[in-house]
Amino acid sequence: MSIQVENIKNISHYIKQNGNNLNFAWGAITDLKQIGQGGSGLIYAGKLDCQEVVLKFFCKETQGSDLKRFKDEYFKIQSLENYQKTMLASYLCFESININNSVYYLYVMKRYHCTLKEFVREYSGDRISLYEKLLAFLLNALNQIHNNNIIHRDLKPENILMDNSGRFYLADFGIAKYVDYSITKPGDRLANYKFSAPEQSEKNGKITYASDIFAMGQLLYWVLENSTLSGLIRIKNYENTLIKPLLEKCLKSKAEDRFQSIDEIKKFINNEKQKKLIQTVELEKEQKYLGLLNLNIQFTDLIRKSYPDSDNRLISLENKGYFTRILTNLNEFIEENLDSQDIWYNTGFSNQEISGIEYDENTNIIKIKVKKTHTILEFSLRKIWLYADISDYASLLLLDLGPLQPYVINGVETNYKSLINNEIEVDSDKVRSGYLDRGLNQGVISVESKISFERNFSDDRYYAIGPIHLAPIFYKNDDYLHKLQSTFLTSDILNEYICRIRKIKPDEYYRFQ
Repeated sequence: MSIQVENIKNISHYIKQNGNNLNFAWGAITDLKQIGQGGSGLIYAGKLDCQEVVLKFFCKETQGSDLKRFKDEYFKIQSLENYQKTMLASYLCFESININNSVYYLYVMKRYHCTLKEFVREYSGDRISLYEKLLAFLLNALNQIHNNNIIHRDLKPENILMDNSGRFYLADFGIAKYVDYSITKPGDRLANYKFSAPEQSEKNGKITYASDIFAMGQLLYWVLENSTLSGLIRIKNYENTLIKPLLEKCLKSKAEDRFQSIDEIKKFINNEKQKKLIQTVELEKEQKYLGLLNLNIQFTDLIRKSYPDSDNRLISLENKGYFTRILTNLNEFIEENLDSQDIWYNTGFSNQEISGIEYDENTNIIKIKVKKTHTILEFSLRKIWLYADISDYASLLLLDLGPLQPYVINGVETNYKSLINNEIEVDSDKVRSGYLDRGLNQGVISVESKISFERNFSDDRYYAIGPIHLAPIFYKNDDYLHKLQSTFLTSDILNEYICRIRKIKPDEYYRFQ
């Protein structure tokens, strides 16, 4: 009978003789039950007061390095400060028992809910989410031990414990290599071959932090695929695009080709995330601009649909029936794009986003609704100029506007009025404070809602309507439109204007042509 088998038999018999209890100077551990047998020991579960604990007994010969490893699993971790081992399993104490004049060593640790292996066996959730959670844990846990010159050397699912809340803890430092002095000789075959680095099975193989990093890669791959990476298997692409390059470098056969430290991995992840963020921002910009270009196409089609003869041809209209058709189509277009893309008016001197346009044939009044200020600009409509550009960029819908008579409120003329609380019309000057004084009898009321109206006709009579990156609206073409305000428009003048504004485009425009 081997010494290990004899020692296991002696310990088991001793525990049974003592009613499955063990008494120590600091307290009793009760209800002991054997739950496993490790490479060098016997494992029991029991209770210390109300806390569930695990006892691991050393059962091999006390001569040689095995006992030293066993002790160091406890003492090296206990030598760390508490803040240095927040990711590590909780070891409570190191003890010994005397059986027939033979000393048997053990340590006591907190009992955890399950191992990662047991958890994954029953897990039916999203594997990438589990991968990301495990990655964050391993980076922190390995960082803690590597910063204290400890290489774990035996990372595998059985050595990652989980509590009831799903938190991970790193355990089993029985074959850990301590960089300041090495208990385990180079090339000793102690770890699980499926997860350990190639150099751990090589004669005189040098064990470094990169050995743990290889095992970390295998653990992460195992969580994703239920198997370790081996042979000619290639890592596939995942929805999380960081996974493949990270695992590929962790799992390089040669240690020098892997990440050399946890800090290096963290820098890699941060750099890749930054690159991805930049790519995402650039992609969003491209998608946004493509949306704007597409809006130009739709707007040009609106002009063609409203008056087909305007296709690649400048048209001037003064018929009120056509005014109604064109402006009804335009208003529908504005409302369809209200939540996604803005339509603007531009005079070359001022511009605003608009939320709608209304036209009344009987009065020939056009109302332009300004989006942000909730103001309605009112004019008479003289003429509409249309041009559907073949490139969709220099299309033109230009309103030739005229003045209207001022509003009359309480016998007084004004170019500015406001509708207060959906019922009271007043001169806008009366409610700038947010209150309206209705006299001594009715008192002061609060302005809960306000819609402003303007008939303040300035020197600007030509209003271009369109998307923000349409040539007549694009801000770098404002000077050309502003100069038109002082002229009486003709076809020749407008054709020259179109030729000029067609040449000046947003920089982004050229990326998609």
